[in-house]
Amino acid sequence: MIEVKFRVWDDISKKMYQWSEIKHIPIEDFKLEHYTLLQYTGMSDSNGVEIHEGDILEQILIDGTKRLYKIWREAGGFVVNIHQDDFHKPVELIQFWDGLSDMQTASFIKKCRVIGNIIENPELIECRTA
Repeated sequence: MIEVKFRVWDDISKKMYQWSEIKHIPIEDFKLEHYTLLQYTGMSDSNGVEIHEGDILEQILIDGTKRLYKIWREAGGFVVNIHQDDFHKPVELIQFWDGLSDMQTASFIKKCRVIGNIIENPELIECRTA
């Protein structure tokens, strides 16, 4: 059974919190418009780090080539871009993606490592031109 939990970005303090850190805020002080909830996918990376929506993963191939993937939510679950051409596109324009529930996709994702997320590390997703 997958545990449902979240990581929380606070737009005011510009800090990422684990849900356990923020759930003690009195409900009258909790203004949802100041927070971005990033749900746990139920998976961990090669180092045991939990993967959340919005995370950016890196895969290093045998030849040393690096590939980057981002995780987001679509109807039916969490997905990842499967073509490098799509990595720098906004998620609404990505054409090729696979569900994390697919066993083959889940298998390769577990070999990647989390290197950041789209909120705290926007430089990782900026389009680079040659």
